[in-house]
Amino acid sequence: MFPPLSQRASAREDSDASSRSDFAPGRRSSALPISLESWDRRFRDFCDFAVTALGHSAATLHGYRHAYRDFRRYVEESAALLPEAFLDVEGWVRRNRRRGLRPVTVNTSWRHLRPFFNDLERRDGVENPFRRMKPPTQPSRIAKAFKPADCKKILSAAESYPWPTAFQRTRAVAIIATLLYAGLRRGELLRLTYADVSLDDGTIRILRGKGKGGGKDRTAYIAPELRRILENYLRERRRRNFVGPGFYSSERTGQGISLSTLRRIHKAVRRASGIPFSLHGLRHSFVTMLLRSGVPLHVARELAGHTSITTTAGYLRVWDEDKRDQIRKVSYR
Repeated sequence: MFPPLSQRASAREDSDASSRSDFAPGRRSSALPISLESWDRRFRDFCDFAVTALGHSAATLHGYRHAYRDFRRYVEESAALLPEAFLDVEGWVRRNRRRGLRPVTVNTSWRHLRPFFNDLERRDGVENPFRRMKPPTQPSRIAKAFKPADCKKILSAAESYPWPTAFQRTRAVAIIATLLYAGLRRGELLRLTYADVSLDDGTIRILRGKGKGGGKDRTAYIAPELRRILENYLRERRRRNFVGPGFYSSERTGQGISLSTLRRIHKAVRRASGIPFSLHGLRHSFVTMLLRSGVPLHVARELAGHTSITTTAGYLRVWDEDKRDQIRKVSYR
C-alpha cells in the first residue's frame, strides 16, 4: 500500500506545493488535478515511490508507463472536459476493445493503471473509478507449450540455420537451449552475466526475476544436454576473446546482446523451424516437461520461479498421446 505523501522520503521537495496548486478545491471525492501537466507530475511521483520505496521492477514500471500513456491519449481524444474525463476508465476500456486489442491486453493495461488510481485515492482522496469496476474479462488461458518433437525441431533449426559465423551458430543454439532446458524469461536471459553461469556447479544464477520487491532471485540448474551446448558456446566465445560481462555476447561489441539481436535470432529460428513459437512458449514447454517428467509440483514451482503454486499447476497439460497410452490400459479381462 502507498502511504500518505508526508511519509514518503522519496517525494520531491515541491510536491506539497504542486499538489495544492494542481488539485481543484472542493469535496474530497472531486479533488482532481486540473490539467494534463499536473496529472503527469502526479504520475511521475507515483513512479518514483514505486521504485525507491517499494522496489518495483523495471518491467513493472514499464507496464505502468505504457498504461498511463495510453489512458492519457484517450483523455486527450475524449470529448469530455477535464478533470472529469480522468475518471472515465470504463470508456477507456471500451475504446481499447473497439480498437481490436486482445482481451488479455485490455486486462493487463487495466491492471497496470489501477495502482496509480489507488495511490490517488489514498493520498489525495480522489474518487477511484476502479472501486466500482470489475477487471475486463479475458478467456481462461492454458499455458502454451510445445511437444517434445517440436522442441527438438526448434533446437535443430537453430543449429542448421546458415548463420554467418560459427560463433553466431553456437550462440543461437545456446540461447534456444537455455530457454528450453532452464526456463528463463526473456529479460532474465538478457541480464545474464558471465559470472552468473557456473558449469562447475551446474547452476545459473538469476537475479531480479519476476515478482514484487524488485524481482525474485533464484537458481536454475543445468541439465546434461544444456551443459554440452553451453560448453560449445563458451569454447567459441573464448576463441573470439570476448571478455565483456554479458554472458551472451554481441559479436560486434563483445558486450551482452540487445533485445533487437535476440528478436532477430528468434525470427530466424522460427522461420527455419516452421513452428510459430514465442520465446515465452519455450519457457512454458520447460515447465510442462518438468511436470510430465514427474517432478513434484513444489519443486517445479521453484525451478520456474513462480510466486504461486497455482500458476505452476496451470501447466499440467495432458497431451493426446498421453490419453491414448492410458486408454490402452483399460481392460475388463
